[in-house]
Amino acid sequence: MNASPVMIAQANDQSVARDVSETLAAMASRIFCSIDHATQDRVMSLKAREQESPEVSLARQKAENDLADLENMKEERLSGIERLGIACHGPVRHLASAVSFFRLNPTRLN
Repeated sequence: MNASPVMIAQANDQSVARDVSETLAAMASRIFCSIDHATQDRVMSLKAREQESPEVSLARQKAENDLADLENMKEERLSGIERLGIACHGPVRHLASAVSFFRLNPTRLN
């Protein structure tokens, strides 16, 4: 049984979609990993400072909340990227996707 040109095109589209999805997921994982490390460093720094001055506890709690929010956002973004790997055929209804990441203010890390 010979594959039709349409079947070959669909297989190629699926392969490209999967490759793009895997590449985006790898990039997002690296970005989230570096943001996660910076946030964890901030939490540890604030925990050390909290021993000397208890008024730092509010900043530490906020940093811990930021870390939890980051984890939730990471899961949401990565699941969204996984959905990009599914190529559907038919009329075009979606022209492009965009993934955005926030950047922590470097002065907040010190």
